Amino acid sequence: MGKSEEGTLLSWKDIKNNTKHVKDTALQQFIRLYREVKDKTYPTFKWGDEIEYMMVRLDHSAGTAHLVLNNGQVVNDLAGSSSMNKNNYHCDDPYGADWSVEMAAYMVESSPGRPFGGDVLDYLLVEDNLSIRRKQLNQVLSRIRPGITEDTCLTLASFPRSGLLGAMIPSNHLDSDASMLSELSLGQDDYATPLPRTRAVLENLLRRSHRSAAARIPVFRDESSELNNNIDPLTNPEGGIGFEPGHVIVGPCILGGGVASMQLTLQGSNFEEAKLLHDQLLPMAPIMIPLTAAAPIFHGFLSDWDSRWNVIEQTADCRTPEERNSDDESFRIPKPRFGPVNGYVSSSNEALNDVPFPHDDAVYARCIQEGIDPCFARHTARQFIRDPLYLLKERLHQDDTDTEHLQNILSTNWQAVRLKMPEGDMGWRVEFRTMEAQLTDFEQAAYLIFVILLTRATLAMGLDFVSPLSKVDENMAKATKRDAIRGQTFAFRVNPSKDVDEILVRDMTIDMIVNGGEAEEGVNFPGLVPLIRRYLDMLENDEDGRFRPMVNGYLDLISARASGEVRTTAQWIREFVVNHPDYKHNSVVTDKINYDLMKACSDISRGNLKTSSDISQAHNDISRPRGAHVIRS
Repeated sequence: MGKSEEGTLLSWKDIKNNTKHVKDTALQQFIRLYREVKDKTYPTFKWGDEIEYMMVRLDHSAGTAHLVLNNGQVVNDLAGSSSMNKNNYHCDDPYGADWSVEMAAYMVESSPGRPFGGDVLDYLLVEDNLSIRRKQLNQVLSRIRPGITEDTCLTLASFPRSGLLGAMIPSNHLDSDASMLSELSLGQDDYATPLPRTRAVLENLLRRSHRSAAARIPVFRDESSELNNNIDPLTNPEGGIGFEPGHVIVGPCILGGGVASMQLTLQGSNFEEAKLLHDQLLPMAPIMIPLTAAAPIFHGFLSDWDSRWNVIEQTADCRTPEERNSDDESFRIPKPRFGPVNGYVSSSNEALNDVPFPHDDAVYARCIQEGIDPCFARHTARQFIRDPLYLLKERLHQDDTDTEHLQNILSTNWQAVRLKMPEGDMGWRVEFRTMEAQLTDFEQAAYLIFVILLTRATLAMGLDFVSPLSKVDENMAKATKRDAIRGQTFAFRVNPSKDVDEILVRDMTIDMIVNGGEAEEGVNFPGLVPLIRRYLDMLENDEDGRFRPMVNGYLDLISARASGEVRTTAQWIREFVVNHPDYKHNSVVTDKINYDLMKACSDISRGNLKTSSDISQAHNDISRPRGAHVIRS
């Protein structure tokens, strides 16, 4: 996100009038690009992350916390500080950082300046690189109002009072006192990054769907909660219940999209391997939601969800009422643009696509004519049922040597796992999108390396985790629920080998999926972490003795989160609120509670909050997480 383009934006009416032309051209571009790249190989393994940060102001004198709507200036300042890695932080960081704005004006995104690889050194330096990026951003933020307030970055999945009066500071009020913000009423244009493309996408999501973009989030029912009020949360400073009893309404669209994730993208060695990785990560998508759950509060209310996923899925849903509700399966679109994966892409898994999903018949026929296998042809044709969300007048007419119309279609299909076509020197890639941002760089490195090592183990050991798509969709529906990590079971394959006659799927807890156990009498699942440890035992690449202890520390965290020994971020936040002396057991997160929570989050992310529960005590100095604070149950 954050790419700025020069040109004249077309109106939604003009986009609709030109949609067929854009799709026809995009198909030509796809066919030309597919011919060029279908047989290319990319022998060097590469991967990278995308971390989203919220910019938060802590006003210690007023006891308030606010989001800072200033990402454009911050990213410009970061661009001027990209050379400071080595000089300012005395760390030989070979990766650097790239920075960009996110759709919400209070968020920025970072990624490594060059991809990580699969060597020991790459894994050893991931956490260091994450730490350097956080320091860079915090250094820039510290210059905004030095000595008066504390401006800091938080890798926080959701800001508890986002959208309420006084919760946000626009760029033209950066020097205002907190008392001046309490009556400041803002709208979507204030919340959104001031880029034409961003504004167009947000507005056209609404225009296409013929509805207001709002997420209906079930409120956690505490002993004194009043859940039948009909209060507009945008005008009530204490938050409010929206139009559906027992639910808080989050809108406009940008507030639903303004939640933070931790994503990773990895490159396959060729087209077939990339498809394999896509399909193997597909059943992992719902599992990683409760395992990284970090968003239990929205619009000033404790919710009955622990994750951001359903919120952004609802607010980015641009389906028309007919597309959502039609009885005609060839017309009805069962999943929103941002949501669960539409299907497996490898021919060997086509029979597992047991959830009907429409596709563009003309695109499918053209792909078959090109010799593309039916499963991938159907996958491609499914992408083309989505309309473009923005167009520039000057770029309307293209030929097949361009890729802009094609990327317009593909890049706005925001599924949980995405297969991405080669661009420049980047090969076939898979993007994994369901993980929530974590408070510390240690935690984020742990989850990133866990997923990467799982893919390496899958390839090296011939593992196979695919199961019917309907089971994966059922898991996605459960994954965001409050305390899903302990209270829900998930359908998961228990015989993860390619050499089996029948796929066996059983309901298991997250603990059993991650750590292994007996799914039912006589049916044992080895567990994802034990499988990764088995893969690591096969390697002989730890000459300096640092790699295995470090990775063991990361895997210990994942294992402890799954077992309940270490709380998820969502569980910790929820308990912090419930145990706060100002909490009235009415589901409401007040300004005071919010400030204390954000202060604690800031201390944790900076390594300033130390208790006996610090997970670093479980490991020796080699694997000790710098600045890590993981709270045990």
